Amino acid sequence: LWTPDGETIIFAGSEGTGALYGLYRMNVDGANVERIGDLEGSGYAFDRSAISPDGTTLAVVPGHGLPDLYLADLATGEETLIAGSDGDEVEPYWSLDGSMIAFTWLGGFNDPAEAMLYDMASGEVISLGESLFVMGWSPDSRFIVARRPRGASDAHGRPLARFLRVSHVQQ
Repeated sequence: LWTPDGETIIFAGSEGTGALYGLYRMNVDGANVERIGDLEGSGYAFDRSAISPDGTTLAVVPGHGLPDLYLADLATGEETLIAGSDGDEVEPYWSLDGSMIAFTWLGGFNDPAEAMLYDMASGEVISLGESLFVMGWSPDSRFIVARRPRGASDAHGRPLARFLRVSHVQQ
């Protein structure tokens, strides 16, 4: 992932064959490679991370027994669990103003996916509806685009997508 200033790359890497992946940063010229924090997981899981619009924080799902959503402070490496449950929290998307993170909760084999919202100011996690996978934000951060599970379609065979208004969490 590129930081918004275009100066730094955040990536998952390991320090040996079979080792768990960790988060790293480096300059775009390849200099100054350094580890960020202590989270470990699979490289694939780290690929589903999102950097905040101001470039200071990473929303990350490390996987490998930690299918929960964390915030990693890119300056200090400090990690904070923001959404953890029996299911998996995946594919975080920051609102453009950085005040919220939308993500999908996968409950389990028989549970429907659920669109969720984390409010950075209050720390509250809010459900936006079942059987929905988060796909991103509108440019003004007033709506989240979500889709129904694969194979779901309307009467004309078009894939189902919804715009979810998020104004109910904004003061």
